[in-house]
Amino acid sequence: MRTMMLVGLVLMIAFIGPDFVANAQSDSLAYKPDSSLAFVTIHSILIEGNRKTKPQIVLREITFLTDDTLTLPDLTSEIEESRNNLMNIGLFNEVVINIKNWVGDAIDINVIVRERWYTFPVPSLDLYDRNLNVWWVEHNHDLKWLQFGLRYYQQNVRGRDEDLKLALLFGYSQLYQVQYNIPYINARQDLGLKFNTSYSRSKNITYGFANNKDLIYQDVDEFQKRNLTIQTDIIYKPAFYNRYVFTLSYNDNKISDTAALLNPDYFLNGQTYQRYFTAQATVIRDYRDIAAYPLNGSFFEITLSKLGIGLFDNVNLISGSARYDHYIPFRKNWFVSSQNKVKLSFPTKQPYNLDRGLGYSKDYVSGYEYYVIDGQSYGYTKLDLKNRLLNVKLKTSENNPFLKGARIPITLYARMFINAGYVKDDLYFENNPLNNTLLLGGGLGFDLSLIYDTTFRFDYAINKLGEHGFYFHVNSFF
Repeated sequence: MRTMMLVGLVLMIAFIGPDFVANAQSDSLAYKPDSSLAFVTIHSILIEGNRKTKPQIVLREITFLTDDTLTLPDLTSEIEESRNNLMNIGLFNEVVINIKNWVGDAIDINVIVRERWYTFPVPSLDLYDRNLNVWWVEHNHDLKWLQFGLRYYQQNVRGRDEDLKLALLFGYSQLYQVQYNIPYINARQDLGLKFNTSYSRSKNITYGFANNKDLIYQDVDEFQKRNLTIQTDIIYKPAFYNRYVFTLSYNDNKISDTAALLNPDYFLNGQTYQRYFTAQATVIRDYRDIAAYPLNGSFFEITLSKLGIGLFDNVNLISGSARYDHYIPFRKNWFVSSQNKVKLSFPTKQPYNLDRGLGYSKDYVSGYEYYVIDGQSYGYTKLDLKNRLLNVKLKTSENNPFLKGARIPITLYARMFINAGYVKDDLYFENNPLNNTLLLGGGLGFDLSLIYDTTFRFDYAINKLGEHGFYFHVNSFF
């Protein structure tokens, strides 16, 4: 989960100077043409509102070109897809595409964008724990489990959709990070690069787990672990919906002598030092309408990784994962979705720090947020039925420096969900009863979708053990 203070930032941005006018107008305003026309030709594409963003960044996401000839139904579809593409790159609060001029069968397409605020120096509180629920309940919301400091986000550097991210976090667990993303390095705009360097160290270390709960050792006088990561991604995006990512990274890890004694398998064989390179390939097919909160379309991703490529003998691990999500609107304001993932890794004997299962980030089964279920392989499926209860757009003030008069969507969904998962573990199952058993959870909840790709999720869930309670999750651009 990202920082708690960023949650407050999103709310602050949303409500600085709004006019609070509900507006359900579509973001793509298609001119209602003469139905007797079979085809139209795109005479020109005009762009307004891109004060910083280069025109080629906008044109890259539009699915039609000047001089293209389209049927009217195809034109309507292409306009909607283009608007979604532009919203998904995360540079704009609002996108409107309409027809400006119509002469005979020739039309001009007008693309109006309202740019986001791109600079965020943000005071930050991050969690050492796997999620907010663990920190609040298991660690009694003790402040010592927090990282504090500053995150700096600079979007749209040079107007070319490039991103700079910096992090300086302190406390028992510390993080120093620099990341730079260049989506396009060539004239065809299909090849990009991403660089990431981070250094972290912590006086806490999760050295194992028993009864599917984290075993944590801490020493206020000595750092228990440290990690250096250097990573480069090469991204090839030949089409709107297809992406290929090739990653090469280097990890340099160290733990204390005490941590190695507590779990000799942390790096295997009682080692306190671990170094390895990783080569990874990822294929993505993304046909979702709005990536931040999809309601229609599908997403497919397959990843193959090799940890340890011969330069060091600390790690020799192969893993692969596949993910498939599907989203279907089936009645007005009703939606059903399915998220599915499978991961396999070899060999069975793996360093503990690389042996990850369910209970991290988005890989969890509802109702088991307090548990960690590690293993060499796992799979899960999540089924959701959603009803849209509220869908309004607030007209913000032109004086709002963050939103600049954009109409900001606020959408509330009621959810009913059921999850199932399974973790295959051949190493730690004896002291962890949730390993190698079917996990079932379900319940009711609400999703509140706001600006900057932010969704607050409030769930009441029950698991197969009969345990039940409230859980809170946040997904955000930050």
